[in-house]
Amino acid sequence: SNARNSRSKSSVNAVLKPAEEHFDSSPLGRFMNGPFEKVSSLVILLNVVFVFFQLQYQGYSRGVGIGVRTDDLPDFNGAITLIDILFNIFFALELVTRLSVLRCQFFFP
Repeated sequence: SNARNSRSKSSVNAVLKPAEEHFDSSPLGRFMNGPFEKVSSLVILLNVVFVFFQLQYQGYSRGVGIGVRTDDLPDFNGAITLIDILFNIFFALELVTRLSVLRCQFFFP
């Protein structure tokens, strides 16, 4: 009974353990816990700001297109597409990095 309770508690603790504790204390693990997490968080915040700008720009462009706005609007479509591709590349690389470091723990903590 004690062995079963012990296994049960350890599996519950493993599930409730914060994600950053899944990384080991190796240099790669410390990098994943520190700079990698901070840079990833910053890029997510920048992406939120970018999506806000993108939606504002698209709405303003539609307004100009239907005649609600008469202001001349610079063409940012190429820059928006490029920045969007760069964000997607970063997020794909982040996913590959996490999968390569965490392996099965990424899906089953």
